[in-house]
Amino acid sequence: MPKWRDAALLGLIAVLLLGATVTRPNLVLVTGRGLLFPNGTVAAPSIAAASDPATGFYFPAVGQMTWVINSSRRVSLISTDFRFAADQQMGWSDTSGNAESTLDTTLVRSGVGIVGSNSGAKAFSMNQIQGNGALAISVLDPLQFDEESTPTGVANKAILYADDSAGKTRLMVIFGSGVAQQIAIEP
Repeated sequence: MPKWRDAALLGLIAVLLLGATVTRPNLVLVTGRGLLFPNGTVAAPSIAAASDPATGFYFPAVGQMTWVINSSRRVSLISTDFRFAADQQMGWSDTSGNAESTLDTTLVRSGVGIVGSNSGAKAFSMNQIQGNGALAISVLDPLQFDEESTPTGVANKAILYADDSAGKTRLMVIFGSGVAQQIAIEP
C-alpha cells in the first residue's frame, strides 16, 4: 500500500472523489500519470471553475479538446486543427504580458474563404488553387506599399515592392536572378 506523505495530495483526492472543498495556499505536485478527467459535455465541461460551471474544457472524442463559454463551443483543438466558431476572432492585446487588455490587432472570418483584419475592415481571400498548388490571393481593399530600397532577390520567387531610389515612387518586381524590373512609375 502506498504511503501518502503529503496532506495536500490527500486533500486533492478528497476534492476529486468526495466533492469536498479544500483551501490550501500552496501548490500541489502530482507525479506519475497525472490527473484524469471525465469527458464532460458542452453543458457540463469536465474542467470548469466553481463560479462558472458552464465555461471550461471538455473532451468530445479521442484527440479532441474543446473550450466552452456559457455552454457554447467556441474553440476546438482537433488532432492537427485549431478551430474557431464562425463568429469568433483571434486577437492580440495592446499590452505586453496582459492578454485581457484591449485588442489592437484582430484576425476575423468575414465569410467563406475570406479572412480580414481589425474587425474585417481590411479583408482578403486566400484560396489554394487545385492542381498546380498555386495560391490565389484576392484583395478587397487597395494594396499599399511603403517605399523601400531594393530587396535581395530570392530563388524561384518574385518580390513586389515600391522603390524610392529614382526620385519618384516606382512599382517594382525583383526576381530570383536579382534583376529588378519597373512595372509603373509615379507621374
